Amino acid sequence: MINKLLVVTALFLPVISFAHGNKASMTAASIVVATEKFEKDYAAQLVNYTGVKGWPEGAKVQVKIYLTNSKVIGYSCHMMGTNVMCDRVN
Repeated sequence: MINKLLVVTALFLPVISFAHGNKASMTAASIVVATEKFEKDYAAQLVNYTGVKGWPEGAKVQVKIYLTNSKVIGYSCHMMGTNVMCDRVN
């Protein structure tokens, strides 16, 4: 499931790289970065993955990754130069 998300979003990365100025592009890029961070930091939890949600909040994007055991892992993402940076918030 995560692989499908990454494949779909990877198709849009060339577009996103030229359009960091709008909320939709920033949200899409933040979801990709937060999901990659989740996969790296919580590899054992990949079997419990059920979904991801991202939304703009001011100059940042909040991303929530949902797991089957009702656990939610949250990230707060922002632009740093031309890169999206995401930090765990819960």
